[in-house]
Amino acid sequence: MTQRFWSALAEVQDPEMPVNLVDLGVIYGITERDGIVEVDLTFTAMGCPASDFILEDVRER
Repeated sequence: MTQRFWSALAEVQDPEMPVNLVDLGVIYGITERDGIVEVDLTFTAMGCPASDFILEDVRER
C-alpha cells in the first residue's frame, strides 16, 4: 500500500544536489491511517536551508 507513496517521494529532489529523497536515504518510514499519511524523514544537515522547500514538496505529493 505504501509503495505509491515511496514512488511519489522518489520524485522529490533535494534542491542542493540532483538526488531524490529516497535515494538519499533520508526517508525512514511512511504510514497511512484513516487517509492521513505520515512521513518520517531527516535532512542532510542541521539547519538545512532547503528544509522548507523539501517539506512543501513532500506535502504536495
